[in-house]
Amino acid sequence: MVSDDSAASRPARTPVPARAGAAPPPTPVRTSLGDERGEAAHEEAPRATVQVHVDGTSWTARVGGVTRSGAGGASAPILLLRFEAEGGGEETAREAWVVGRSLAGLSELQLEAACRRSEPAPANWVRKPLFPEAGSRSGKDG
Repeated sequence: MVSDDSAASRPARTPVPARAGAAPPPTPVRTSLGDERGEAAHEEAPRATVQVHVDGTSWTARVGGVTRSGAGGASAPILLLRFEAEGGGEETAREAWVVGRSLAGLSELQLEAACRRSEPAPANWVRKPLFPEAGSRSGKDG
């Protein structure tokens, strides 16, 4: 006799409830940011700078760069935030990476946390070519 293992002949499974006190699964960053279609990482923010007050110091925050983490549709928007102390100028500049599309999309708590974990910005930073020796060589060796 041949047994029929088709889904129609098996009884439906009853859903098992989650354990009491178990944490729900984490929400993917893309979902929390509404980035289901792979939108661009940076949208023009209505505010170019924002004031942040941390530990008695007033900082001006602005976007210093944008990128995406991951590859393809599984990437999340990332901002490089630049902080400058009020009246301090470039010598007080600090930087931190945050997940987000724009400065306007970040909460005050996110900005404060980013400022607290920021690190001194590199002094006199200059973009370097990826392959500096490529321009000095001719197409043929020999």
